[in-house]
Order: sequence, then structure tokens, then C-alpha cells
Amino acid sequence: MEDIRYSIIIGAYETNQLFFKQVLESVRQIAWRNMEIQVMDACPGAGIEAAAKSVCQDDYRLHYHKVHRALSMGSVWNEGIRVSRGDYLIFLGSTDCLHPGMLQYLTRAIKEDPGVDLIYTDHDEIVDGARMNPYFLPGLNLELLRHTNYIGETFAVRRGLFTSLGRFKEKLSFAFAYDFLLRAATSGRRIRHIPTLLWHRRVYDLPLDMAEIRDALKKSMREHTVVAEASLHLQGIPADVKADPSGEYWHVQYDGGDFASHHSDVIILKEDGVKPLSKKIQERLYAYVKQSDVAIAGGRFLQGMGMKIDNCGLICDKDGITYPVCHGQSSFSKGLYQRMVIPQDVTAVDDGYCMIDARFFRRCGGFDRNLTGRDRMLDLCLKARAGGMRVVYVPSAIAFRRHKELLSTQQSHERLLHRWQNTLSKGDPFYNVNLPMGLDNYTLS
Repeated sequence: MEDIRYSIIIGAYETNQLFFKQVLESVRQIAWRNMEIQVMDACPGAGIEAAAKSVCQDDYRLHYHKVHRALSMGSVWNEGIRVSRGDYLIFLGSTDCLHPGMLQYLTRAIKEDPGVDLIYTDHDEIVDGARMNPYFLPGLNLELLRHTNYIGETFAVRRGLFTSLGRFKEKLSFAFAYDFLLRAATSGRRIRHIPTLLWHRRVYDLPLDMAEIRDALKKSMREHTVVAEASLHLQGIPADVKADPSGEYWHVQYDGGDFASHHSDVIILKEDGVKPLSKKIQERLYAYVKQSDVAIAGGRFLQGMGMKIDNCGLICDKDGITYPVCHGQSSFSKGLYQRMVIPQDVTAVDDGYCMIDARFFRRCGGFDRNLTGRDRMLDLCLKARAGGMRVVYVPSAIAFRRHKELLSTQQSHERLLHRWQNTLSKGDPFYNVNLPMGLDNYTLS
């Protein structure tokens, strides 16, 4: 098992010494011989060095380095890349902690997918010394990543990836990790998610200068929006990116204003009894479908008096049964992890009102007439994913459903399972196995 060598890089940059000792304690407890702990100290004074040597004084795996003239944590991590010798490098925030079984989980993932470029995991928070607030993440979700760094700043990278992608951008004070993640995600790299809580992000429990924190949050948000917009423009996708007032994510405003002159390029499905509520709903959906890698875009459906969610896209279990996301939850809520309000890739959308790229539709043979109910749409969405295209949930495209849709027949479902059994058996890549499957989805008990 220990033939894979790991380098755990812990940067100290404007870091609290007490928290840093706790980080080192968590790393020291990892029982793995073929690893190195690279402490990169960019703090003034000798506090970090003293902490490192007191915690790891008898641990041969510790390597301490003083870093001079660091511009940001990104430059500290780059220095860590230079001195490290691991096959995979794990970057750890200077106040975050690792699960003692982290390397066993990583090794298992690498053995299953040799050559995987980047691996990230679920995480939770440490608040007043207690672990809480688990973040159960989806598999790689490009659209979600464009709106927020849902992965975080602790992840493992194959050493060779830095040769092809370059290192962290040192001029970025806050978004250096996010910029690197976007470059990896948009360049077709092999990225894998482990659905286990393997690192713990500290939420500060000491008195802090709130004005200073607010200023840092504004600067961080501004930097992240600039990075997101630059990444889109580099891909030839014009968009404006603006911060959400909550400070939790940002809005990517794609341009769908040319829909009127391209309506023949798409197919719009509308079910009887479904009423679109959003202004310019077709332009909102077309802004996604016009992108070369998007096959289908669908929106958010309300029910009843419009106070409840009918669905925010669909999730799918291993038996090919689809469930409406956030069904019955308040339409005024953002949902767990802002699931209702952030655009993201999904396994399927509701065909009550959606838009399909016409070229994709013709190329894949369209709907299977032998399928009924949700099987028909799920089959089409799985065709899109098999062809390397995306299906996107667009929360700003809102519609209202007056009646329930037709259910699939047993014959239809058996046909769907026969065709997609291998794909479905792997689970929904955009839903976390630690969350409940069924109608009560995106909830924490």
C-alpha cells in the first residue's frame, strides 16, 4: 500500500501559532511511513519553527523551511512544490486538520484510477473545538465550480500536473487555489472526488477584528470573481461575473440575448399545464445551451401557490429512479449548500420546460419512443453525458406546474436499465452518497 509517496505541504502565512500546532498534531497522527511533512514558514519570528519542532521533534518525516519574501500563500505553496519529492502533493490550509486515514483513502482512489490528476474530499468545520457542519460535495461539477469554490483549499495533486498546468499564481492573495482548480477542471484533467469527511476547516473561535474580516472577505470575493471571469473568457465564453450580496458565491451572467436569431438551433419542450414565470426565460436557457459542451438546460419548478419547490432538477439512484431535487422545500430558501440558487451540472432536468441543443438531439437519435415518463428524459440526459456534454440546472429559469407528470411503465424502465445499467450502477455523480436518496434529498438529519 505504501509504494505511493505523499508530500503534505503546510504553509504558514499570517498564521496563528496555536492553530498551527493543532494542524501539525493531526498530520503527525497519520500512520504512513512513505510521506514527508513539508512545513513552509513565511511568518516573522521563530514561533512556527518552535511549534513544528515541539510537535514533530522525533518524526523523521518533518522538513522545516523558512520562506522569505512570500507574496501570498500561493507563493508559499509553490516553494513547497519545489522542495517536495512526493508522487502526490497534499496542500493543507494553515488552520485546517486532516483525518488520520486520509492517505489510505487517497491510495485506494489512486489504485482504482491510476494517473488521476487531482483528488478532493468532503469536509466539515471545527467550531469552538467541535466538528460540525459537514459539506457533502458532488463529483466534479464544472458549472458549480464556476460559481463558487465548493472544493476548498485542501486537495491532492499529482506532481506531473504542475508541469503541464503551471503552479499557483503568486499574485493572487485569496483565489490562488480556485484559479488552479479552474485550470484543472477546464483542461480535461482527471479529477476524482472521495465522498468522505477527510479534512476539517477551522472556523475561528478567537476574538477577531470584524472590520478587518469584512475587508478581507470583500477583497477575496472580488479576486474570485475576476478569476472566474478570466477563466470563462479564456475559453471563449463571454460572461460578466458579479458577487452575490451574501458573499457565499458569485453570479455568472452569460449572454443569451441573441436567442431570437438562433431559435432554430434549439428545441424547446413545454408540457401542458406548465407556465413559465421568469422574464426572458428562453434567453436564460439559451445562454447555457449555446455553449458547445451543453446539451440540455432546465429550470426551477414551483408548485401549489408558488411557495414550495416542485423540483430543482432531478437526481437518480442506482436503479434508474429519478427524484425531484428539493421537492416540497420553501421556494424562499437557498437550500442546503445553496443548492436551489446556484446553477450547476445535474444528471437530468425536468422536461416540463427545458431547452435542448438541436444538433445534439439529431445526432443522438432524439427520444426513445419506447420510453415513457421520466425514463424518456433521463435516457436523453444520459446520452448527453455519454457524449461528453453537460446537462445544466438554471435556477433563474422558473416555471410553475399545475399537475403531476405521467409515470414510467415497468416495460419502459426495464428497457432503460438494460441500456444504462453500467452507468447507473456507479451512482449519481452530482449527488453525494452521504445525503439521503429519495424525496427527502438535500437535507441533513
